[in-house]
Amino acid sequence: ESLGAVVITGKRSNVKRAKTMMLGFLETVAPTGIAKIKFLKPLLKSMGSSKDVAKLSMDSGCIISLERDICTFFLQAPSSNQLKDGMEAVESTIKECMKLTNVFQVESWLLQYLLTKSVESIEMAKKECDCQIELSRNELMISISGKEEAEVSKAKSMIDTMMDQAKKENVFIDIPESSMNEFSGTSGRRMRGLASKYGVHIDRVKKTKSRIHIQGSGQSLIRAVNAVNEWVANWEKKNGGVTLVIEEDMINHVASESSILNDIQKEFGVKADLNKKNCSVTIRGGKTTATREKASLKLESLMQEISEKDGKGGNKENEVIAPADSNTTYVNGEDPMSKAPIEEVEPPEMTQKSQNNAIGSLYNLLVSDDVASSVIASDVQEWDSSTVSSGLESEIESPETGVSYYRSASGFHVRL
Repeated sequence: ESLGAVVITGKRSNVKRAKTMMLGFLETVAPTGIAKIKFLKPLLKSMGSSKDVAKLSMDSGCIISLERDICTFFLQAPSSNQLKDGMEAVESTIKECMKLTNVFQVESWLLQYLLTKSVESIEMAKKECDCQIELSRNELMISISGKEEAEVSKAKSMIDTMMDQAKKENVFIDIPESSMNEFSGTSGRRMRGLASKYGVHIDRVKKTKSRIHIQGSGQSLIRAVNAVNEWVANWEKKNGGVTLVIEEDMINHVASESSILNDIQKEFGVKADLNKKNCSVTIRGGKTTATREKASLKLESLMQEISEKDGKGGNKENEVIAPADSNTTYVNGEDPMSKAPIEEVEPPEMTQKSQNNAIGSLYNLLVSDDVASSVIASDVQEWDSSTVSSGLESEIESPETGVSYYRSASGFHVRL
């Protein structure tokens, strides 16, 4: 407390999340004196040294620290003008580093392909372009860094060529979910027979119910893809249904909320096949055509309700709204900093107890273990129990130092 610090202890993943939320909380309560700027992880090597951070701080007149685990610069300044100067200095440094670093994300299968089948080609690109090329499994990210922009650009072009070749050898096809068992056959025999016939590999994509992956080359791959598409077309003719076209943003909602289709299938005894590519849902099966039509009408009604709800404010539980006075900025493709001038404002006065309660509730949200509800009341304001999570067990004051800290059910501690 005498150092004016917040000490966070706990599991590494929880600490990272807590740190991110705490920085956001601090810049919200002190928008003219605190800001944070996020950047891409691969840039750490080129600007993450203590010397670089110290130089930024001296040049701008701000107190600047680098939170390496969350790839964020944390800035503090006595005035809004100094804070603005510090933010501009940090952004300029990031943009300068980006000239010699190219970072992009790829799909998991494509990254796996490069790691298994393009290792020699990647090593050749490293030597020929004198660049560092790193492939990250966790972030599904590829980073290319070098000493000259031309070298980085050339290496990126070579990687693009490898990825284009991978896409020519790999095809993904979505087939109706209700047809998957028939397509695969008993223990996958039909699918293996089709793959053997055309000299390719066919596998079901993990964590999906209706997508298959065909690997091959040249005419063999083309013939296999045509055969699968023909099989699907014939199956759909034999198993007609009622198709409902859905807007693109709504189809993603249906895909993420599996209970929507599951409930309709149980209620009407039908099968609902989702086609994200065509933005449609086809109702098949059921006892009669009328049953399928009723199921389609029920789905259409649900979509209308969801659409109206989103129009009135959407799902507030999952909506994230940045404060109007937030100084957070994102570089390289993320939300740009607002260009509106920063004005001096007086932060609202808060008692020590209300500050403790505010921070306690913030971490209570973060470390909830869904235990019995517990709400800390403030003398200044009333807290809505529906917005407060339940992981906070108690607030404890040390008899030796008088310092308060919070302890959660998950073992997470915050000391003020």
